[in-house]
Amino acid sequence: MNSGTVHPPLDQNSPYFLHPAESPSNPLIFLRLNSQNYTNWSRSISLVLESENKISFIDGSLPRLEVTDPMYATWGRCNTYVLSWLHGDLNHVSELYEELYSAKQDYIARFLRGLNDQFATTKTQIMLLKSLPDMDTVFAMLTQQERQLNLSVDTPDSRILYAANSGHNSTRGRGRDRGV
Repeated sequence: MNSGTVHPPLDQNSPYFLHPAESPSNPLIFLRLNSQNYTNWSRSISLVLESENKISFIDGSLPRLEVTDPMYATWGRCNTYVLSWLHGDLNHVSELYEELYSAKQDYIARFLRGLNDQFATTKTQIMLLKSLPDMDTVFAMLTQQERQLNLSVDTPDSRILYAANSGHNSTRGRGRDRGV
């Protein structure tokens, strides 16, 4: 290293610089992520990470170093700081996901309880599953039973089943097997 070069962990303009007052246990922002403030939270955390010169750890512009790189330990330390700053909010995201999953399961259970007796067999089979399937799967199972019962598409029961599900197709196209 020549005399005009500052070692990256000591250079205040380097993403590897950690101010002595920084701590992985200190939150960067006091806005707690919830289901309604993602945009504000995302903007706040991005601004703070930018001001701390750490945004490159999450936007992909600073790639993970190889273990053999002499700066790997420094990169790992800074990366750990960034992860710990985000960790509390990411744990909260997990809690929000669990709430959403529970709400969807409750919605499906209420839907099934509201079905008339002709769907009792399929309703029982679905309710006995370890976890309730998504609404598209429930609807497909009920439609299959309806076909087996040779119900006409124009019967009132079929129209009720269709109407009950028609407002729920907002999850279509977002993937399957996510458990929600």
